[in-house]
Amino acid sequence: MDRTVRPMAEAELKRAARALLPSRAFHWLLELRRRLYWWNARRIRPGRTRRIAQRIVAAGKPIKLEIGSGPRAGFEEWISLDLASGAMLQHDLTKPLPFPDESVEEIYSSHVLEHFTYPKELLPLLRECRRVLRTGGRFRAAVPNARRYLEAYFKPEGFDRATFCGFDVGLDYGSRIDVVNFVAYLGGEHKFLFDEENLPRVIEEGGFRNVRMREFDPSIDVPERVYDSIYIDAVK
Repeated sequence: MDRTVRPMAEAELKRAARALLPSRAFHWLLELRRRLYWWNARRIRPGRTRRIAQRIVAAGKPIKLEIGSGPRAGFEEWISLDLASGAMLQHDLTKPLPFPDESVEEIYSSHVLEHFTYPKELLPLLRECRRVLRTGGRFRAAVPNARRYLEAYFKPEGFDRATFCGFDVGLDYGSRIDVVNFVAYLGGEHKFLFDEENLPRVIEEGGFRNVRMREFDPSIDVPERVYDSIYIDAVK
């Protein structure tokens, strides 16, 4: 069909519906159409994701996988994998990754691991990352540093709430515990807290070795999140 025909046909249908239907029914149908459009645009299609992943593997190039993110400018060599429709591969990270064993060179995530319950969701995700990585493949991650917020509860002076609690999650910060509520829950998005002590332990539980804390790396880490992040490096 000519690309100009479909918009014209839709416009005719819209005019006909407006003429035939009561105003309330017409606007109800418009809202229903809008909701269906976005449901279809955002819904996960596992078969499509698997086919794209198969083509990526078949191309034979080193695969760098960023999980929980859409595409990032300057990181075009990385394959983005996320629930959001903007990612190259749309995928639910509570399900097995759409790559075969030993097929990925590197995996990176920034402020993703804290969105999964421990151990039920988080350890299976880490083990999936290990499964798809080649032997010797590298796993790197950044997570929020909960220690900063716990310290702010006991020593609120000097804590820059505008910087560290920058997302609007409905809190009024009427008491000191609200800064802890911010990092612990983030409006229901966060499910697990990390600090420098438990992050390496959890990554080791996922089956990785040579696990070590590291500094901010401008070649891969998101500079806008350096103020509240801690960083980890590990290999399979």
